[in-house]
Amino acid sequence: GRIQLDGQTGINIDNIPMRGSSGRDLTTISRASIRPFFDREDVAMVILQFGGNSTPYLDATKLHDFKESVKTLIHSFQALAPKAKVLFIGPADMARNNEAGELESYPILTALNDSLRVAANEAGAAYWSMYAAMGGRGSIVRWAEANPQLAGEDYIHFTPLGAKKIAWLLYDTLHLYYRFYLFRTGQEQVELTAEDTAAVMTTQTT
Repeated sequence: GRIQLDGQTGINIDNIPMRGSSGRDLTTISRASIRPFFDREDVAMVILQFGGNSTPYLDATKLHDFKESVKTLIHSFQALAPKAKVLFIGPADMARNNEAGELESYPILTALNDSLRVAANEAGAAYWSMYAAMGGRGSIVRWAEANPQLAGEDYIHFTPLGAKKIAWLLYDTLHLYYRFYLFRTGQEQVELTAEDTAAVMTTQTT
């Protein structure tokens, strides 16, 4: 049996942490078992986050196959929850010691994020680059050396404070685009202050 203690208001979140997984295992879940759950809970968004565990084993020759596997994963959830939006989150920056003994981000990360963005967009999903949000190449080192520390000395995992920071970055991104959606659709009216009007007039006359 299953007991749910969800509230009647706000947002309910169900999380499936899968250490060491590339996400392919999710495509083997019985549709007969999970489809009724998606329907009953009226799932509005599916967030998928994969790529980090695969980064050390990927090179340019493997990107296409990984990209296609991600598209298959996204399509499988779109079939399970046709009304839901899908957001795919790419891998964070990760660093290793290169052959010269110097600490560097995994070289594949930029191309991997680009490939995953294409995969998500081709599948009709949104993509959020955690790699870019952190600051791109070398950012994991800066996060690890920050005070207070935001990433562990393995240059892969976040500290609890770093995890909270990246979560807020994702929230801020979603909130920004939600505000933009409301503004674009005329659901949010922007009232200009006297200072705003003066700034607009100055811009128009210069």
